[in-house]
Amino acid sequence: MNEIFNPIGSIWHRWDPHIHIPGTLKNDNYKGENPLDEFVQRINISSPPIKALGITEYYVLDGYEKILPIFNAGKLPNVKLLFPNIELRFAVNAGKGSPINLHLLVSPEDPEHIDKTKRFLRDLKFKYDSEIYGCTNDELIKLGAAYLKKTTDNQHLLKTGIEQFKVSSDNLQEAFSNHKWARENILVAIPASKG
Repeated sequence: MNEIFNPIGSIWHRWDPHIHIPGTLKNDNYKGENPLDEFVQRINISSPPIKALGITEYYVLDGYEKILPIFNAGKLPNVKLLFPNIELRFAVNAGKGSPINLHLLVSPEDPEHIDKTKRFLRDLKFKYDSEIYGCTNDELIKLGAAYLKKTTDNQHLLKTGIEQFKVSSDNLQEAFSNHKWARENILVAIPASKG
C-alpha cells in the first residue's frame, strides 16, 4: 500500500469497510442486467469518494477475488485501499436468538494475503453429524450437501454450508495462535448490539 502524504495534515476520508458485491452468498439485493458494472459505477460516483473499501463475504474470499482484478485494472480510481472482510458467525447466540457476527478485516499489503488468509480459514472447524468441516469452499460445499442430504449445484450447496457453519471462540483463538501471519495482518471486529 502506498502512503499518501497531505501537507495540510490529518484529514477525514470516507471508508466503507462492509460492503457486499453482486452475487454475494447471502442477501444479494443487487438487480439489473449488469449488476457488477452498476456496483462499480456507484462506487466511482460516490460523494464524498470512497477511499477504502472492505469487500465482505461470508466465510470465503470469492467476492474479494472477483473485485480485485477490477481494482488492479484501475477501474475504481478513487479507492486507494481494497481489503477483504470475511464475515463469520459465532456458535453462541445473541439476546434475540440470532448468532453473533464477527468480521475478519485482512490487510492486503502482503502479495500472498489471499493464500495466507485461506490457510488461516482452513483451520476454522465446524462439526455436523459426527463430521468435521473446515472453512474452505470445498468443505463448505460438502457441509451443505451433508445438511441437505442431497447434492444440487455447488453454489446452492455453498450457500447452505455457510448458513450452517458457526465458529467457536476457542477455535478462533487456536487458529490465531497457530498463525503468526494472521495475528499480524487480520483485525477482528464484532459489531455492537442493535437492540
